[in-house]
Amino acid sequence: MIRSRIGAAAAVAVMTAACVGGGSGPEISVPSTTLPIPTAATFQLDSGSYEMRSARFMLTCVEEQGVTGTVTGDGGLSLDPVPFEQRDRVDQVVSECRSRLLTELPPEPEPTTEAEWRRRYDQQVETARCLARYGIVSDVPSFESWMESKGANWAAYDALGNLSREEWYGINQACPQP
Repeated sequence: MIRSRIGAAAAVAVMTAACVGGGSGPEISVPSTTLPIPTAATFQLDSGSYEMRSARFMLTCVEEQGVTGTVTGDGGLSLDPVPFEQRDRVDQVVSECRSRLLTELPPEPEPTTEAEWRRRYDQQVETARCLARYGIVSDVPSFESWMESKGANWAAYDALGNLSREEWYGINQACPQP
């Protein structure tokens, strides 16, 4: 079961999470006093995160081809406006840079050892514990079940439910995604 407390309105949604399978992993429960869901006017990912490194790579790549823009705090890339007749060229530049990104800065590979799977699982559990402080709790599958599904049957952020953009950014700052 996933319980989600959303914002100051304290709306509670209860849903069944069939993919979690009853949760035979670590017990995560709502503390007796939960914190309000944080909000953020601006959101800044850690500068060393994959998302930020990818965005900086993309910006450098497009700038090498004459396209300008900026990296946003959430790891996105905001390109400066271009005249309509240049949009196809800009789309081509972005596509080429994405291809380069995947070969030159690939995402973290899938774990190959049980120890690597355990590290990722433990990161998810720690994030789930952080989310519980805000009343966002989910059943955690056993490590074995999670590893067997290659992490597809559960992530701590699955329990977020419907949050506003500001709440999502705030919770991401308070309890960063692993």
